[in-house]
Amino acid sequence: MKPMAGSEMIKTNIPMTVTFLEMRARPRAIPPPQPSGKVAILRAENPPVHFYRYLYDTIGKAYYWVDRFKMDNASLTAIIHDPKVELYVLYAGGCPAGMAELDFRDARTCLIA
Repeated sequence: MKPMAGSEMIKTNIPMTVTFLEMRARPRAIPPPQPSGKVAILRAENPPVHFYRYLYDTIGKAYYWVDRFKMDNASLTAIIHDPKVELYVLYAGGCPAGMAELDFRDARTCLIA
């Protein structure tokens, strides 16, 4: 399935690779300095569902993200407003350029999406 404008979907066969990463200890290296000026990473706390869907569609379109399009607004809001789910938005030049969702609902793991 491929996301289209207005969350309309069309069927398509595209090869996909899903990769999992396991980190059992904190990294020892010091993280590199953040770029200054026109780049920022901000946490979106309790974002409106329409903003989340905008990010998901705009950023995920090239990667054929579809899972969240299948969810109704109430179900999606329950996830993104859960205190154990964190949403971070990358801004470049003042515009959204990326997103990361950290899901801590399972106390044993953090799912990064």
